[in-house]
Amino acid sequence: MSNTTSRTATTRIANLDHVVAWDDSEQRHVYLDGADLVYRGNEIVHVGPGYTGPVDGTIDGKGFMAIPGFINVHSHPFSEPANKGLTEEYGSDKLGQSSLYEYLTVYGLNPEDAGPSTLVAMSELLKSGVTTITDLSMARDGWVDDLARTGIRAVVCPMMRQGVWFTKNGHTVDYAWDEKAGEKAFEASMKTIDEAIKHPSGRIGAMAGPSQIDTCREGFFREALQEARKRGIPMQTHACQAVVEFYEMVRRHGMTPIEWLDHIGVLGPDLVIGHGIFLNDHPQIHHPHANDFERLRDSGAAVA
Repeated sequence: MSNTTSRTATTRIANLDHVVAWDDSEQRHVYLDGADLVYRGNEIVHVGPGYTGPVDGTIDGKGFMAIPGFINVHSHPFSEPANKGLTEEYGSDKLGQSSLYEYLTVYGLNPEDAGPSTLVAMSELLKSGVTTITDLSMARDGWVDDLARTGIRAVVCPMMRQGVWFTKNGHTVDYAWDEKAGEKAFEASMKTIDEAIKHPSGRIGAMAGPSQIDTCREGFFREALQEARKRGIPMQTHACQAVVEFYEMVRRHGMTPIEWLDHIGVLGPDLVIGHGIFLNDHPQIHHPHANDFERLRDSGAAVA
């Protein structure tokens, strides 16, 4: 290796068995055999057979396949390492088989565990080929630096809400509202978002994150979207993630979750909907008086 830094060095991965490459002329991915992949710093400068240009180092690619890094647009690294292997097996029989209302509160980690949990999650993601992560966690000191230190490209989405759900009996769900706590969470989220956008690594972005459609009021959603647009970033929320949530929104507003998001003016190209499973025509819902799929499609919103 010549006297160059890692940011300027040119590295050739030679004679890879397979490469999943982008064909710009056909606007699609293609498979290449016996190809080289050459990069300089964080820029790919060549993909294809027989690279003959100068390099600072060569890696033998024989027996390997190179693919674009996976992008995980919805993940909860602060909590899921502790839930893995547990919540997949549990669901409330009388609450649409969801684990949200009875079990997640039992298995939840303490705030001081969020940092180590995040690092465990990042190691698993990176080993699985994920190079970009959207991290939906609670705002905390050190979060952005924790992500940057792992080397992953991350989008922080600090979750904030005005209410929490709970069940006392396992067959009905109630909500406890605290607007003051919501305001505090909003301020902390915006502070974290601004920290992420300005991070010197250049690998950290942000989304605004009103947590769930049923724990945030209309004005909260609108203000979150306004702040997101001011910063030129998207917004993500959980919606249509549970049977209970669907019917709770119908009970409150006479609208499906998708209809309500549209009604309040936040369903659009800068919104990402986490889950988006239980639309009106889902077999567990069978609510024929709406057209959620068409409305969602036409809005330009994305589903994670």
